[in-house]
Amino acid sequence: FQDACIKYRKDLPNIITNLNLTVEPGQWIGIVGG
Repeated sequence: FQDACIKYRKDLPNIITNLNLTVEPGQWIGIVGG
């Protein structure tokens, strides 16, 4: 991912902005918030 933005719904503000992430084959990731 390059400069990804994430939101719960399109009418709400971003909860994550400018996310840059490289996931190699076989890797697992998790994004957890509170």
